[in-house]
Amino acid sequence: MLRRTDAPGAIGHGSPDAIPADRGSHRSDPAVGPLGGGGNTGYTQGVAKVMVSLPDDLLWAVDMEAGRRGTTRSGYLRELAEETLRRKSALRAQRMAEIDTMDGPATPHGGGVAELVKAKRPDG
Repeated sequence: MLRRTDAPGAIGHGSPDAIPADRGSHRSDPAVGPLGGGGNTGYTQGVAKVMVSLPDDLLWAVDMEAGRRGTTRSGYLRELAEETLRRKSALRAQRMAEIDTMDGPATPHGGGVAELVKAKRPDG
C-alpha cells in the first residue's frame, strides 16, 4: 500500500512503498522525466507511442519501481501490460476449458436439418 509521508517517524517513512511529501517534484529533475529534458523523444520503427494519464503518486511509484528494476518507465509499463494480458489470457483459457467439461463433450445436433427443412417446405 502506498502511503504519503511528511516527516521522519510518519507511517511508512523510509519504506520503499512510501510516497514522499514532495511527490511530483521529480518531474523537474532533468535526469528523471521527459518534462525536464530527459527521456526518449525519438521515434522508433514498429513501436507505437502513446500518452497515458496517471495520478502523480502512481507515476512516482511506477518510476521508483522501474528504477529498482533497472529499466525505463516505458519498459516497466510494457512488462506490466504483457504480464497482465498473458495472465488474463491463461485464466480465460482455463475458464473456457472448465465450461467445456461442465456438460460433457459436445454432441452433434443430428445433422440433416437443412434437408429436413427443404423436404417439408411447401412448393412455390
